[in-house]
Amino acid sequence: MSQLEQIQTEFRRHMTDGDEGIVQRIQSIGQISPAERVSIYDNAYFARLIGALATDYKVLGLALGDEEFAALAKAYILAKPSRYFTLRWFGQDLAQFLSEQKGVHAHLMAQLAAFEWAFVNAFVSADVSMRALEKIALVSAEAWPALNFNFHPSLQILEQSWDVLSYWRAGRAEEDLPDPTFFETPQKIIVWRQDLMSRYKSLSLHEAVALEAAVRGLSFSEICESLLAANVDEADVATQAIGFLQDWLADGLISGINN
Repeated sequence: MSQLEQIQTEFRRHMTDGDEGIVQRIQSIGQISPAERVSIYDNAYFARLIGALATDYKVLGLALGDEEFAALAKAYILAKPSRYFTLRWFGQDLAQFLSEQKGVHAHLMAQLAAFEWAFVNAFVSADVSMRALEKIALVSAEAWPALNFNFHPSLQILEQSWDVLSYWRAGRAEEDLPDPTFFETPQKIIVWRQDLMSRYKSLSLHEAVALEAAVRGLSFSEICESLLAANVDEADVATQAIGFLQDWLADGLISGINN
């Protein structure tokens, strides 16, 4: 290990573990002691990362309040130190970190964090050519059963057992946050990007079944079978599946069609 690498390692140990070894390497200049000089870097390190998390998790910050959010952020920084040259990925494990904490409050906040992180992912996801509308008009009736679909890379399907949407909407509108509501049956929400805007939508039970089947690469006929298994009347299955496809095409979820 080079001398520079050794110094960098000692800085990291000081910031994450409180190791005082680096202090001995710092010269005192003027009235600022070596410990005070190192603490300046400590404060800047944590402040920068806490600021990055606050940017990605604005509503979570409102829900927790400044003091609790800062404490959460610092605990997360110590548990999951940044390992990237960019801050793009730094907050990716916060929802999981929260879900590992005890208590109902942590569970609710974990789902809120997952929802907010989905927006971050949607905004920066890769772009693709959207040719589905052109191609589907050329598909013959005989080819429909075997069709399967490619989806925009930004599409994410979230399962929520708390009414995260009400929390998020109130926070975005800077209104009082509502009392948390627990769903006996978990809800499915999708987040994606369309025309440079991140969007979201709550799914009905049947649309969630159809979309998850389609995302797995199942064919149109297999999507219909999934709806049958979800207790959709046989006479209504094809009509309902086609209706979902029309919505997905209009919303820019489907990027391509394979037949």
